Amino acid sequence: MTTYTYTTLDHPLGFNITEATGINAAGQIVGYYYSSSSGTANGFLYSGGMYTTLDDPLGVRGTFLHGINARGQIVGDYLDSSGVPHGFLYSRGSFTTLNEPLAVGYVTDANGINANGEIVGDYYNGGYHGFLYSDGKYTTLDDPLAPINNPHTTGGTLALGINDKGQIVGYYKDSSGTSHGFLYSGGTYTTFDDPLGGLCFNLGTFPNGINNNGQIVGYYGVYGANHGFLASPVNG
Repeated sequence: MTTYTYTTLDHPLGFNITEATGINAAGQIVGYYYSSSSGTANGFLYSGGMYTTLDDPLGVRGTFLHGINARGQIVGDYLDSSGVPHGFLYSRGSFTTLNEPLAVGYVTDANGINANGEIVGDYYNGGYHGFLYSDGKYTTLDDPLAPINNPHTTGGTLALGINDKGQIVGYYKDSSGTSHGFLYSGGTYTTFDDPLGGLCFNLGTFPNGINNNGQIVGYYGVYGANHGFLASPVNG
């Protein structure tokens, strides 16, 4: 059985809230914190024992870092003056905004990036749609089991993690509002549900990341609580 040593990460400028959201093989960590002075979210990179604040200059209402790859490229989203989220890529000291062209009001979130620079995220257009951004091109990712434009669930597909093999994980909501995890690999969507996850509105299975061994991490929701999970492939 694997045991772990836990180290608390609290940004020195953070006021009660610091969240770590991504880590690469070199141990560089990204996340965000809320400062008491601004009351808005600030992105941070934690590397070599040092915190560096990274705020998109367009993020008037806050910056959230979500993922970092082996090359130190970072993805996340910022909130503009109206509170609308826009995805971004931070690379070589510069922020580049990512707005899916099909997004209504430019509501776009960038959630994960692999070593090849491929980015996954989601956008809103009457419902949520996942996307893959690769070589300057957006490709929509819609799980075929996800009801689109369902007013009860604002249902759809959210892509959250991608590994170096191009395998993508995320979740979709069914017509009852239950969330189901999916793996997208080789052009095929495969649903997977943690057997302990609840099967009703706002509950279910929520994958966040996948490594090159095909192991998937996330959480499942039941009444009153969320629980993390690790899903490891038995074959292949």
